[in-house]
Formats: sequence, C-alpha cells, structure tokens
Amino acid sequence: MKIIEVLNQDTKIERIAELILRDCQPFLQQSKLKHVYRAIKENDFFVKKQARQNRRPKDTDSSIHDLINEVGRKVFGWNIRNGVFAFGSFTQAENFSLDATHGNEIYNVYEIFPIGNFQFVYNIEYEDFYEFRDSNFIYNIMIKHFIKGGNYRELVEIIKKYYYDELVEYIRKTFSDDDLISAIKSKHEISFNVKSYYGLKIDSDTIEKYRQVIDILKTKLNLN
Repeated sequence: MKIIEVLNQDTKIERIAELILRDCQPFLQQSKLKHVYRAIKENDFFVKKQARQNRRPKDTDSSIHDLINEVGRKVFGWNIRNGVFAFGSFTQAENFSLDATHGNEIYNVYEIFPIGNFQFVYNIEYEDFYEFRDSNFIYNIMIKHFIKGGNYRELVEIIKKYYYDELVEYIRKTFSDDDLISAIKSKHEISFNVKSYYGLKIDSDTIEKYRQVIDILKTKLNLN
C-alpha cells in the first residue's frame, strides 16, 4: 500500500519527515537513526508497506522454515522467519535487489522505518537467516545420521525426535533481540515483527530528496 497525499512540491519533504516522526517513534528511539535497508518491489520515493503475516520461504525448505518459527515462538514469542527482513548494510540490500529483479519485477533499495511498536531478532553468527541451514549444528546432525544433503524433511523429523531441546538452546544463544544498534552495526540480516513500515527509496534520482528527509529527522531528533 502506497502513501497517497495531495502535497505541493515545497512541503512534501517536510510532510514525509513529519509522518516518520509521528508514527515511528519506538524505532527512532532505539535505532538513533542508524540506517536499515530493504529491497522492495516498488518505485515511488515514499511508500507504506503492510507486512505479510503468512510468509512462505523462497530459498529455505518449508519444513526448516516452520521449525525455526516454532522454536522462535518458544524463545522470542513470535515467528522469527515471518518477519520483515532488512540489513544494516546498503550493499547487502542492493545485492538482494539485483538478485530479485527479473523482467518486469523490479526491486529498489529503501531505507525502512517500522511503524509503531515492533520486535526484532538477528543471528549473531550468520549474516543471512538462510545460512542457518548450513550451520555446524545442522551439519553435525546430518553427518551423524547419514542424512543426504537437501533432505530437510528427514532432518526436521530427527531434530524433533532427538535434538529439539538442543535446538532451542542453540537458537537462544545464537540469535538476539537485544540492542537494535548492535544488530544494525553487525550488518547481518534483521527480522522485524511489525505490522507496517515506511520506506524511502535510495537511488541516483532520489538521493537529494532522501538526504533532505534524513537531515530533517536528525535535526528533530537532536542527532546532528
């Protein structure tokens, strides 16, 4: 869903900053305006997006996806694989946008601002949630039980039968929901539990407008 407002050219930048300041205070207070980026299939400079509640994975086997969500609910209280994924690294988001762009499906990099109350989690060890399936924890189980690569359904069955409590502890130790600034600075993928968020497009055509919005936010938040 896009923001559509009747605004003249002189006031639009200030209005965008006002909306972010009004609606994103929990995030702004925790992040201190450290930048969080996401590739989005949009083209407008300023957008509002609703988070998908029942995300299905593109690259991760659904059985692994569901297991991590189940354990995530135990440890953090929500489906950590179903969050809005973003990075503290522009390059990471840009690489994702390039990989995801095919034909008419064009992704652009946006700085995002979660609206209202939110939760977050990130993996301390791995840059991408996708890399968890290649972790030593998973690899050791596959070797011990002679599980062929890619047979994740069998892997999940064995984990649930023999290693479930170990997985809970592993997730507890290697994922963190403490200190958003540290999560952003790690440049690892961050999963946000949020209903909606604003996005500011960043490219050669929008960079000046983007900087103007950020400058207003910094001034209003006393972060200059």
